[in-house]
Amino acid sequence: MKAKQTGRTAILIACLLWVLYGCSDKMERYEDPPWLKGTNIENLEKEGRYSIFLQLMERAGYRNTVEKQLTTLFVPDDEAFQLYFQKRGISSIDDLTEDQALELFTLHFLSNPVNANHLVYEKAWSLLESATGEYGALFFRKQTRSISAPYKEIPKYDETYKGKELFIYTNVKYIPLFSIHYFHDYNGNGAEDYPFMYPDSKWGGLINWHNAMIIPPAGNEHTTNIEDLANPTSSGFIYYIDQVVDSMPSIEQYLIGHQDQYGLFYDLMQRFATYTTAGTDLQGRQLYSKGYSDISNIAAERGPNWSSTQTPAYMLDIFTVFLPDNDLLQTYLNNTVLKTYSSLDEVPDVTIRYILQTQITNRLELKSKFTKQYFNYYGDKSVIDISDVDAGYMCSNGVIYKSKRIMEPNVFISVPGPLFINKNYSVFLTMLSNANMIPTLSGEKEVTLFAPNNVQIEAANIRLFLNSSGNLEFQEKADDGQWLVMPEVDLVSYAQDHIYYGNITDLSGEGYLEMASHNYVHYSGQVLTGGLNNYKGVTASVTDGQQRINGMLYFVDNPIQTEYRMGQYIMSDPDLSEFAKLMVEVNMLDTAFIETDTKNQYPNIKITEASNAYYWTAFIPDNAAMAKAKTDGIIPSDADSLLRFVDYHFVQKVICDDGVLSGTFNTLLDGAFLNITNTPNNLRITDASGQEVLLDHANANHLVRRGVVHKITSVLKSK
Repeated sequence: MKAKQTGRTAILIACLLWVLYGCSDKMERYEDPPWLKGTNIENLEKEGRYSIFLQLMERAGYRNTVEKQLTTLFVPDDEAFQLYFQKRGISSIDDLTEDQALELFTLHFLSNPVNANHLVYEKAWSLLESATGEYGALFFRKQTRSISAPYKEIPKYDETYKGKELFIYTNVKYIPLFSIHYFHDYNGNGAEDYPFMYPDSKWGGLINWHNAMIIPPAGNEHTTNIEDLANPTSSGFIYYIDQVVDSMPSIEQYLIGHQDQYGLFYDLMQRFATYTTAGTDLQGRQLYSKGYSDISNIAAERGPNWSSTQTPAYMLDIFTVFLPDNDLLQTYLNNTVLKTYSSLDEVPDVTIRYILQTQITNRLELKSKFTKQYFNYYGDKSVIDISDVDAGYMCSNGVIYKSKRIMEPNVFISVPGPLFINKNYSVFLTMLSNANMIPTLSGEKEVTLFAPNNVQIEAANIRLFLNSSGNLEFQEKADDGQWLVMPEVDLVSYAQDHIYYGNITDLSGEGYLEMASHNYVHYSGQVLTGGLNNYKGVTASVTDGQQRINGMLYFVDNPIQTEYRMGQYIMSDPDLSEFAKLMVEVNMLDTAFIETDTKNQYPNIKITEASNAYYWTAFIPDNAAMAKAKTDGIIPSDADSLLRFVDYHFVQKVICDDGVLSGTFNTLLDGAFLNITNTPNNLRITDASGQEVLLDHANANHLVRRGVVHKITSVLKSK
């Protein structure tokens, strides 16, 4: 049963408010109720068992603050401090520097008076949570004033700061407060989960302040009411705890301090490290804030919600790292990526990112939950056997469990998996990653992927290049021979030209595939041909294939190339020149279009460039058909009628003579239709006049970007 605010607490709050606001020159404040027993400091001095804590308060320079303000203290007794001294190898508080004393004391201090109920149920987003609130007890991280001293670091991989000594500033610490109500609301089990996160601590059953159990007051040792844990005073609250809350490293700081065990994991992380200026210290030294890009930012004291502008968000989540030691991780790398790559420096970031990120989640993972069902960062479902992990170590921004196995992501056993560990396909892998296609290729839906290798991609005038800023970028060679940055939309389309949604296990027949780019590719006997492949006379032949858990991966000897435009094909055939002239006349065809990025020039049909206009079939009459139509007076002379005549030859659908699509189809001319009767290699077009035009298979199926062109021997009549 969850605690409720008691009448005694309400009286206390009223008294505390009176202390702050009820005094004036003309009115003395009321005396404190006798059960308040003096201030925080007076209570500790009376007890006689907390002298070392008071010494720590003095050393940290906080006595005046505690005397003059309403505060909350978490207080270990002298015996607990003696055990702490033994652990640290010191004899007294005097052995701590002022900065160390400040960092330590502020882990036991809150700058406002907080009763036990409000420790558990925080006020967040202007609302006081409760047992029935939306978030309940889930705001479990409490902001302190404790800050680690800046530390030195020499970046190893960052192009701007590599080799320079930087002073790294860290933010304030957030202490986790674990309550019985938190575990209830998070669907955990405090008796099982807390000792696994804190193997050197005791779970008291009600509230633990980080590693320390809050001790019920004498005479009430068996209380089940969290309100009974608070010791109210006239200047706030005291909570007595069973041990000292030692300095709390972040996960980042923990890894820095344990290079002998986890240096390899940390080294891989540094490939994603970022550094930004963060002011200067009292000595005038430039300080820097460290973070991580494209991977969980384990350097952020605020935790997974570090980028949020709303403070309550920081209180909800911490990281979890299933951390492999050097030997385990090295063995895994030797058996995977280092079989084809000569060093880790050659391995693409996307591979390293998946290896690392699969060991990290942006939420707290509890033993009682992950041993039943677990979803990693990428949403892969699994179960972690308890024999796979050792008990944890709680840092200021997350928990570390030592992992006894590498938790591979599903993507490594899905369709693109082999590309992650084969150096010959690193460029294509990076392209898929930059185009954000990896989630699609590793999801539950079946897919087929056609993968060209690095050499083949560069031979097709696309390369992955390290620019002057130290960043990798995709470039394409323009017609004038210059290498230019590849626009994102073109990069995505190029990658999607190699992806088919569905599992194709047999390519021995013949047909057409609509790729993820919405471009069509012809296949016949393990050979694939896009529009540009056909124009260049270079096909993409399958050299090998693998059935994966969610589809097929085929290796091809050339990239699939579809970037051959409809206007280019029409203008390339002299026998279509008469209809092309009409297209120019009605302003549908620009014969000298100049591309903005590459400055390449090509004929362009404007209607095919609309962002949502993926599918086009053009029935283009040859010159003989145009000459006959002109003789018969079918070709109109006025501009409006001429545009209608041209529009009637375009259908916004991809129709090949493969026998797949038959029926009545809208043309570009509004309200006008064509009837298609389609059998393999035999397509008949019936226009509005009743005329039937037979498509010659030899002149059919000229694949182009976003469509297909058929050459026909008669003009089509819309009336």
